[in-house]
Amino acid sequence: MRRLIAEERPDAVFVLPYSGESLGSKLKKLLYFRLAGFKGPIFGFDGLTTRKILRRSQYQLGLYEHEVYGPVRAISECPTIGIVAEEEIVQRLTIPEDASRWARDVVNESWLEGHLLVAIAPGASFPHKMWPTDRYIAASRELHQEYGCRFVVVGADTDRPLGVRLEESLGVCCLDMTGRTTVTQLAALLSLCRLFVGNDSGPAHMASAVGCPCVTVTSALDFPGIWEPWNSRGRIARTRIDCEFCLSLTCCPLKTNACILAIDTDEVLSICRQVLGVPSPYCIDRKFAAASRPAGQL
Repeated sequence: MRRLIAEERPDAVFVLPYSGESLGSKLKKLLYFRLAGFKGPIFGFDGLTTRKILRRSQYQLGLYEHEVYGPVRAISECPTIGIVAEEEIVQRLTIPEDASRWARDVVNESWLEGHLLVAIAPGASFPHKMWPTDRYIAASRELHQEYGCRFVVVGADTDRPLGVRLEESLGVCCLDMTGRTTVTQLAALLSLCRLFVGNDSGPAHMASAVGCPCVTVTSALDFPGIWEPWNSRGRIARTRIDCEFCLSLTCCPLKTNACILAIDTDEVLSICRQVLGVPSPYCIDRKFAAASRPAGQL
């Protein structure tokens, strides 16, 4: 590392802090770069630091904020750049043309064409962040009845059982694409959707970045407002419970998954309706299609 730094001779280093980062963590990064031989200015150390044992109190004092702000402030420390205003912070993903063409073909060759399209992402990395699939099914049925919309299920290959269950339950108005897209194809498919409904996961942030409004169903393990998709802030289904803010990333410490299970279907539907607005009478099909999808189609 010392040799590479000596060869590159960078003018500056930017350390991008995260919300709630401790002073010790920042000092470790500073020491790392100094021991690696970098002698120039290092930006990203002027922000607030926190202590783990006082996290709740520090959150109430406003020391925790959206994760976007820490890195932006680190960049703003450089005199050449200066202050970056919030309106200048833009998260927009550019989609390659071949991926866009692929997504349009998927929609045009299926029974989704011509309908209001909603993306569903029922998967998550850990069980305590996963809203029950039967509630996604119930919410989808309500949205179909009210708006006549169609659904595309997205996610990783490990989410395939969830996608299959949704497709079998919703019938011809649902297309399961879990594990069947590349990253750019997923972005292109989400860009064609009018709404995204899913757990706190990568697809939610991707949907937000391509301009698809997100309704994110999130557990209460972390502080609210920290990880919301940037372009869809405020559209979070989240319930406060006594054991919130456990900050346990991999599992529910109580083995109950209580915070994600406390979110009911009506709460999610209410936020979805705020995004979709008043349904147009001509697009409503109140005869829910429960039949299997036609053979030979995607």
